Amino acid sequence: MTLDHVSSECLIVLDSTGKEIESQLLPLSNVSLRTRHYHVKVNLGRSASSLARYWLAFSATVPPLGFSTYVVSSAKRTESSSVISTQFTPEESIDNTFEVGQGNLKLLYTVDEGKLTRYINNRNSVAAYAEQSYSYYSGYNGTDRVFQASGAYVFRPNGTFPIKPEGQVPLTVLRGPILDEVHHQLNTWLHQVTRVYKEKEHAEVEFTIGPIPVDDGFGKEITAQIKTSLNTNETFYTDSNGRDFIKRIRDHRSDWDLEIHQPIAGNYYPINLGIYLEDGNMEVSVLVDRAVGGSSLVDGQIELMLHRRLLNDDARGVGEALNEEVCVFDNCKGLTIQGKFFLRIDPRGEGAKWRRTFGQEVYSPLLLAFSEEERDKWMSSHITTFSAIDPSYTLPNNIAVITLQELESGKALLRLAHLYEVGEDKDYSVLTSVELKKLFPDKKIIKVTEMNLSANQERREVEKKRLDWKVEGTTEEVSVVKGGVVDPVKLVVELAPMEIRTFVIEFDHLKTFAS
Repeated sequence: MTLDHVSSECLIVLDSTGKEIESQLLPLSNVSLRTRHYHVKVNLGRSASSLARYWLAFSATVPPLGFSTYVVSSAKRTESSSVISTQFTPEESIDNTFEVGQGNLKLLYTVDEGKLTRYINNRNSVAAYAEQSYSYYSGYNGTDRVFQASGAYVFRPNGTFPIKPEGQVPLTVLRGPILDEVHHQLNTWLHQVTRVYKEKEHAEVEFTIGPIPVDDGFGKEITAQIKTSLNTNETFYTDSNGRDFIKRIRDHRSDWDLEIHQPIAGNYYPINLGIYLEDGNMEVSVLVDRAVGGSSLVDGQIELMLHRRLLNDDARGVGEALNEEVCVFDNCKGLTIQGKFFLRIDPRGEGAKWRRTFGQEVYSPLLLAFSEEERDKWMSSHITTFSAIDPSYTLPNNIAVITLQELESGKALLRLAHLYEVGEDKDYSVLTSVELKKLFPDKKIIKVTEMNLSANQERREVEKKRLDWKVEGTTEEVSVVKGGVVDPVKLVVELAPMEIRTFVIEFDHLKTFAS
């Protein structure tokens, strides 16, 4: 759990029982402060408060379908307070590297250049070469002979160029009880913070990019590369709308003979959840916090498109270049973006658990709500933690509640999704059951109606109208495993791998059960 922009150095964090928990203060980078001040000026027309100096980190636990209360307040003289991160100075070593990370995950950087070189997980014995860098594609401007320019709808690169640090800019390494941070300023418009949390086994990379310089008359499309030693045989996997992962083979289409005209753009794919590589020994996974483009243009390497600024219209109907700006009075600058991606390396066959579990955390983060009140008064007058489901029940790890909505009629719309594909994981790619009675322990369910995916027709009516296609050229039928009909007494929902099921649930509002 992180809270941006706190001003005090003497803070204490209490959990829902009133117990003090460990917390850490990390100084805001100059880039974050500068970006914040500029956008406050853009949107509010005034300068930002200069009080905020830190962001606060602590570990939070929230029960399923529920909430937990955490109180952040000024520490009294008799109380301990949040630990302020200490700056670590890398020193010369035998192999010219220094280590970041206090838990199972360790990242090794070179002392002289500050480059990531190795990824080590002591729990699963992974020790892998890993390197991360940035580059940009120069956007093609179009000519009289080949008019198609790179633009909002078209990716057409005209050469790739590495982004190297401008001068000797040392890394800033911050350490504390919750996490370590590595700050890396490549130039005036590209800044990166790598975070390694003590209790996590992945690296979090936060990038701040912009305004992209275009004074040379060329648009630029900024990419990040993660390079490993995996032998991937031109193969990688990207998600389809955050659900199943699709196998991609570089410069290949299974449906037709592919003629290569754009070897870079032709191998790019949309990424909503993540991308991963594998060989006979390991898997390298990268998850994203927003839709980006991505590929593996070189064996063992993942590439993500993070930001674009182009100077020519691509003639696809917009009638303008992809060159948005924000202005304070007459001072206009190109857009600055801030985002994250997450890196993890696992033994082969073990990466799916992290992609699916942590992918849900990225896709459906905790909803934060704030209130300002004296802490003892709040704790004594409010319920500080709550879960709507039966306390003895836990939703299966391979199932997600993707919709829970109260309808105008007093009924509930419930949509459940199986997170795994067939054969994706040896433990979780199985038929799984959800007990509706334990999801709604305080209510009496009197009717469950299964609907189609969009919830505007009953499933049984849709299946009556389903067309029976005549298929030529094959007699082989692929059997698809699906969950069975819901028994009106047991009220147990079965879900097969990748299955999504939608229900309208009706309750007897005159009968509720005491919690």
